[in-house]
Amino acid sequence: MNKHYLIDSAHFSPQEQKLLDLISDAVTIRDFDNRIVFWNRAAEECYGWKRDEVAGTLNHDVLHTVFPIPFMDIQKELLLNGKWHGEVTHTCRDGRTITVATRWALRSDNEDRPLYIIEISLDITRLVEENRQANQWKAVGQLASGVAHEVRNPLNSISALMEALLKDLKGNPVVEPYIRHLKRQIKRLTDLMGDLLELGKTIRNEQYQHIGVDQLLRDSLAALSLKDDCFRRLSLSVAPETKNITIMGVQRRLTQVLINVVENAFQHSPSDSPVSIRVFLHSGDTVAITIEDRGEGIAADSIDRVFEPFFSTRKSGTGLGLFIVRHIVENHGGRVSIRNKIASPGTTVEVLLPIALSNT
Repeated sequence: MNKHYLIDSAHFSPQEQKLLDLISDAVTIRDFDNRIVFWNRAAEECYGWKRDEVAGTLNHDVLHTVFPIPFMDIQKELLLNGKWHGEVTHTCRDGRTITVATRWALRSDNEDRPLYIIEISLDITRLVEENRQANQWKAVGQLASGVAHEVRNPLNSISALMEALLKDLKGNPVVEPYIRHLKRQIKRLTDLMGDLLELGKTIRNEQYQHIGVDQLLRDSLAALSLKDDCFRRLSLSVAPETKNITIMGVQRRLTQVLINVVENAFQHSPSDSPVSIRVFLHSGDTVAITIEDRGEGIAADSIDRVFEPFFSTRKSGTGLGLFIVRHIVENHGGRVSIRNKIASPGTTVEVLLPIALSNT
């Protein structure tokens, strides 16, 4: 450590320095040459360097700071007002680039001469990314909804026409196979339009209501029994302690989550193999719903992409089913993940949802 660059105890007492070490935000103190004279334990944890490694070094050279405006303008505002705040980008010791919300303040002596710049920074990288994704969702949802509305009406007309043709030409061995093929493709387009419309819908807090986990399962299983003859291969295991548990959300949306995941499991399973649903307490404030299939699993280079929009391992898939699942689950404050099983073939999708406060 370069002792010449230790902070002067006449200006910051040892007690003050100890208090700075208790602050959870990264605190850096530098002189007017921008050389570091102190940074606290939170700064060590955030950036990766110990304070004795950076004492006396130029702050912005260590962190490769990227400023939103020219640095000279920041210095002028700091001298004029005694403070400055904004968002900057720092590079950590391990090479990570983080965005921090930072507040700067001058520390002056008794004659009002500036001595130090105190910088307090909070890592907001995750918040910035979440905001970016939210804006993307909004733009994609609006575009998708607009396209779906424009396509849906003519598609319905085509579908009605195909039904009429199928009636008139039923039994014609030459034409009927082509009509049935067109009908399947129309259904695929109709499903895609439905998925696109879902992307345009937002979930508002005022729509939330208490939903019993058992009721959610009953509704989902009832819907699956009407849609798919694979329903008889579905097995259900519910831990007793979850039967009176409620969650906050929009029931129709959460039902769609389970339907999408279970249908996806059937589509990737052999025709005679079961799909299992398990419900249990994941932690004191979270309920878990897992759906397991016995298919071939997902390739290592694909498993990280299954929740991406328009990515599908099936030729006939739209690539929106699991994308919508993640969107709905995260809007309910939950998480969804997928992994290959280890002991046997197949995959497990795990949906984690927060338990309503009245249960905790």
